[in-house]
Amino acid sequence: MTLKLYIGNPNYSSWSMRAGVLLRAFGIAHDEILIRIDGFDANSTFKTEVNQIGATGTVPFLIDTSVQDGHDQSLIITDTLSIVEYIAETFADHAIWPKDRAMRAKARNLCAEMHSGFGALRQHCMMNIGPDLSRSGALIWRDHAAVRRIRRRALGSGAVVARQWRQ
Repeated sequence: MTLKLYIGNPNYSSWSMRAGVLLRAFGIAHDEILIRIDGFDANSTFKTEVNQIGATGTVPFLIDTSVQDGHDQSLIITDTLSIVEYIAETFADHAIWPKDRAMRAKARNLCAEMHSGFGALRQHCMMNIGPDLSRSGALIWRDHAAVRRIRRRALGSGAVVARQWRQ
């Protein structure tokens, strides 16, 4: 199996970072290809390069060269959550999702909420791992109850959740 993960700069693309972190955390062999984001207009080098590969014009996307789609092309998965689901199915022995059905449903729900929510937060707090943004983070934590709520739900009952994850 040959997996190729195409990403934007993970310092600025949390979606790209998430897919890479998942693959590295579980020790899943893959090649990581950085596509420089120089703009998002149709004529940008980024859009041209991504569209030549056959993706949807966004990063990340994962290509599994060992699996063919219905058109005799390598399988391309173009969404972070879809990548997670594909990896979870392909590497079922890695227990990427909790084995317990209720815990798995909660984990998927939290991921979906984080994946598609918080539009205003993303608009005003662009992803940038480089600078020290601790003051901004403290304000977000103070002012956005939804962020605190998701964290509490994700942590659940602490050690009990961690133990149940792999059961």
